[in-house]
Amino acid sequence: DANETRRILLVHVGKTGGETLKHILRIGCLTRSNQMLKDKCWRRFSAQYANENSPATESKGGELSKSKEPVLSKLVTGYFHYKRVNPIAALNHSTHYLYTIRHPLERIQSWFRYISPLNCPKRYHETDSNVWRKQEQAVDGIPVNCRVRIAVKEDPSSPESKFFHCFPTLEVLGQTIPALQQPSRKSRDPKYDPDCTKQLQHLVMSTATELIGSEAILGHFALNYYYYMRRTLADHPNTTVLALRTESLWPDLKDLDVHLGGTGTSFSHDGLRVTHNSEEFIDQANLQSPSIIRNLCCLLQHELQLYKIIVERATNFNDTERDKTLTRLTSYCEFTSWEELWDPVNPIAGYHVKEV
Repeated sequence: DANETRRILLVHVGKTGGETLKHILRIGCLTRSNQMLKDKCWRRFSAQYANENSPATESKGGELSKSKEPVLSKLVTGYFHYKRVNPIAALNHSTHYLYTIRHPLERIQSWFRYISPLNCPKRYHETDSNVWRKQEQAVDGIPVNCRVRIAVKEDPSSPESKFFHCFPTLEVLGQTIPALQQPSRKSRDPKYDPDCTKQLQHLVMSTATELIGSEAILGHFALNYYYYMRRTLADHPNTTVLALRTESLWPDLKDLDVHLGGTGTSFSHDGLRVTHNSEEFIDQANLQSPSIIRNLCCLLQHELQLYKIIVERATNFNDTERDKTLTRLTSYCEFTSWEELWDPVNPIAGYHVKEV
């Protein structure tokens, strides 16, 4: 529609299903920098919304049917992920921010599995750092967990080696969190390894200082809700908020399309789910202890508050869905209420929500 004034910026928070979204929205093809990947994307995109009289094939996409393309796909005109905004003007000129969201603790569990050297696909096991450097700019590149595996294998003094020496599982990381709440080194419990406490401090502070550098382990932990909201709602607080939840991505997509004036019938997840090979991951982020779950949620309490703000402001959620999501926000953390979870004076978060 030539008179359409709505412009949606898709804010792809890491480990929330954003890669899957890129396969079903027009912006996913428009923002690909590699021409080969862009061509492949357009073929898949056209195949989803092709006219029946012009069926798509693997080598040639069918004629795109505008009537079949979801309204949501037409309205998403910008994409923000990691350190890239395309087009850059979308940050300041979008009428809506569409956040991909996931419970902060689940997001961190996914992050931990994603970076684990044990989850590097076997086809990369013979890869060394020289091959990695040659392939860094390749079409597919080398997965993050394989870069971590290489660092751990080749350099015992690397940040990745030190991190996984201290924290072989997320449960062990959660056990170390109370050490950050002790006021001084002299009063720290000797059961906490000071080097591992330092590793955890570095991880926590990465959220405030964006110390991601060349450390593959920090990326999606540091680039969190705080990172994305500082660059969107903090500067443009009156922008309309929309959200898609990882755990109910397909129903949310359909409901959002209807919310925007579409039919909600064009989405199909057949063959489009992007998993980063996670179905074969060894689960080092499984959490059994309620006390450790609470520790991790205390570490993430500001992230939980920012998630809460997005859910409360999302105009595409009805009251039932909003209440269900907010209830799960605390119950998944083994707390009975937000008041029980929230500590206004938290010494370990690394930043304060008032900065957002």
